[in-house]
Amino acid sequence: MGCPTVVLNGPAGNRLLFQNDFNIIANKQPISLTRIVGKKSILELSGEDHKRMRSAIMQFLKPEALQKFVGRMNSIIKKHFVDCWDERTLAGDLLFGLNDSEEIEILSQDFTEAFKALWSLPLDLPGTAFRSELKARSRICKRLSSLLKVRRRELHEGKFCPGQDLMSNMLSSRNENGKAMTEEEIIDNMIALMSAGHETTCNLLINVLRLLALNPHVYQKVLEEHMEILTKKEIDEPLTWDDIQKMKYTWKVCQETMRLISPVFGGFRKAMKDVEFGGFVIPKGWQILNLYAKILIDYLVDEKEKTFGTAKQKESEVKIDFGKNKREGQIKKVG
Repeated sequence: MGCPTVVLNGPAGNRLLFQNDFNIIANKQPISLTRIVGKKSILELSGEDHKRMRSAIMQFLKPEALQKFVGRMNSIIKKHFVDCWDERTLAGDLLFGLNDSEEIEILSQDFTEAFKALWSLPLDLPGTAFRSELKARSRICKRLSSLLKVRRRELHEGKFCPGQDLMSNMLSSRNENGKAMTEEEIIDNMIALMSAGHETTCNLLINVLRLLALNPHVYQKVLEEHMEILTKKEIDEPLTWDDIQKMKYTWKVCQETMRLISPVFGGFRKAMKDVEFGGFVIPKGWQILNLYAKILIDYLVDEKEKTFGTAKQKESEVKIDFGKNKREGQIKKVG
């Protein structure tokens, strides 16, 4: 990962990471990921900068804001179930406001190339995956920069609304001093969201489909729930937020899937000073990897609960304890 790394898991490790001040343990990704996603992304920020960026992003991504996009997402997904299954088309529309299929395809190819070697050795040499990754990021930045110029003009002319996609939302966002985000901040966080959303969504969907195939009785209940909603709608009538709220069993299936198989393998931090933990000292500058996936498996009560649909453990056994500090609310629990 480009620097000495210590691996943690379990409640004690969670408390160390999430109850400490940013001046002791800060957000810091591996070199290869930082070079691709960008040093101004939310994955790299700490303290007030992290709070400001998270607030700007969540204005668009919070459930209350996403409700108005349900019909739009439904029509895009239906179209691409017919043409091809590519969730980045949906992301291209909601994040960048792109409707041009050719432009989406070019961006999609560049993002695929950029994300191939996120965890590769950071060797910037001809022929390496990391060099190809850097070139792909450069192409992405140029395209997003051009899109930003167009979107600024459209917002100024009133042709686009601030909440119509994430790009326009971030362009319109201002901090408490009235300062706008820089182009670098917007581009880096767009790339970070594409990376995070693509990996986690793919992992969850694949695992849900696999477990449904292995558990026909669960699949049948999911099908019945969806058919009940469908029978009350007109032909080609799009889904609504109310329809999604009725999918309670489907959501339980997703939660159960994440209980068994985390869509994220772990998260990185950096020790900003020497940190004592479990009788050892984590030296200043060392990288810390917290394994979310292992937390889930280690805190299942018995072997039976490692089977799909048998969750009985208390919530506290898989919960990540964040404490009452600036990190509270970033993630409430794993799974």
